[in-house]
Amino acid sequence: MINSKLVAYLKVLKPKEIKEFRLFLNSPYYNDQESIVDLFEHCINDYPKFPDEKLDRNYTFNILFPKKKFDNKILRYEMTNLTKLLEKYLIHKQLDSDKTNEALLLLKALNNKELDNYFLQTLDKHKKDLLKKPIRDIPYYLNQYKLNDELASLEFRRQNHSNIEYLLSTVDDMDKFYIANKLKYACLIINYKNVLNADYEPIFIEDISKYIEQKNFQDEPTIYIYYLILKMLREIDNEQYFNLLIEQLLLHQGKFSLSEVDNMYSYARNFCVRKINSGNNIYYHHLFDLYKTMLKQEVLLKDGDLSPWDYYNISILSLRIKNFEFAENFIQEYRNKIKEQERDNIYTFMLANLQFHKKNFDKTLKLLNRISFSDTNYHLMTKCLMIKTYYENEEVIPLFSLLDTFIAFANRNRKISSFHKKLYANFAKVVKKMAKIKMGSKIDPEKLRAQIMDDRLVADLVWINEKLDELSAKYK
Repeated sequence: MINSKLVAYLKVLKPKEIKEFRLFLNSPYYNDQESIVDLFEHCINDYPKFPDEKLDRNYTFNILFPKKKFDNKILRYEMTNLTKLLEKYLIHKQLDSDKTNEALLLLKALNNKELDNYFLQTLDKHKKDLLKKPIRDIPYYLNQYKLNDELASLEFRRQNHSNIEYLLSTVDDMDKFYIANKLKYACLIINYKNVLNADYEPIFIEDISKYIEQKNFQDEPTIYIYYLILKMLREIDNEQYFNLLIEQLLLHQGKFSLSEVDNMYSYARNFCVRKINSGNNIYYHHLFDLYKTMLKQEVLLKDGDLSPWDYYNISILSLRIKNFEFAENFIQEYRNKIKEQERDNIYTFMLANLQFHKKNFDKTLKLLNRISFSDTNYHLMTKCLMIKTYYENEEVIPLFSLLDTFIAFANRNRKISSFHKKLYANFAKVVKKMAKIKMGSKIDPEKLRAQIMDDRLVADLVWINEKLDELSAKYK
């Protein structure tokens, strides 16, 4: 029972939802079986815990039907009914959060009952409500189309052929929704093609692009922005589309849901990363500006929380461009935006990075020694920074000792993918060779760089290249 769909559903309910579902379940309109209520109360008796022994099938059946002999069929029936009611509650909850879909269902009902005057009043109200909202994203076009489609259903029933304005509006909104959504998914597919080398070309996309260029869709920001993203993805060397995209995103801030604008900004961030990887370092600053804008607009926050990886990326980026004041303020200010169970490690790790970039190597090592290795990623990142610190501080004995244990750890650990094993093992091998050059080895730094750049499969390549530059200048 512990592995059932029912228990999986109950585990993700919030305390408020538990209370709401209890009311729902006790409503005679939805449920008239007391045994189902009893099953629910038994299941959530130790909420938020769900002890295995309490959810044992025999134990549960005995609680529900103390005078009956165990019958798994009866218990399954009760569990299925409770699960169906829970799903119905979730549907109702979703409807309550989506007023437009609620309105569409009401319009269908009014149309079916031929309550035409009330239908038109309801339609007019919801169209005005939709227009009042600033959001102009893809769901906006879809909702406009659906409302007009309901009007079309009414007019067809009434056989109204004297006015076709409602048909033109319906088709126009349908086209806008299709074009916007097609562009959005075309961008997604092209992005995957760039990453995975997949061979697929979305149909009609060339015709849609030409149509947008002919009709000038700048007044429809969702369509125009996804068009710019499409052009940016296809013409990576043409920077004007990136610049236009950023301009449009700033111009139309507030017109998209946070999830939509996050998706749009993600393409701009990826463009910057590709430019940086091709050697165009000015894009470090463009990427930094993007992150600052996203922080200001709270795009990166999900239910008030910041992802540890966004926290890491922004901190590292600000350190890389040597904006130490921003980095220090950001690390402190956004510390409590990280979920509590992940907070201490990433906060301590970023403080260690800050001290490393300030060349306070003793402080760096003290901070790194405070990090817990409950997560493989933190183990790898911490050891990498420790290796870099020993290298910079010219502590040869601990450096070589750590390099050997690090390579062994990466090779033995089954949680590390083969890609990351090679990435970190190569990093350790390169650092070992660089340390030997420092100690007088005849290894040519530029030949070492050429070997690395053949496949670029080395962790922290930016730092590696900086150190190779120093070695080339000093030992040539």
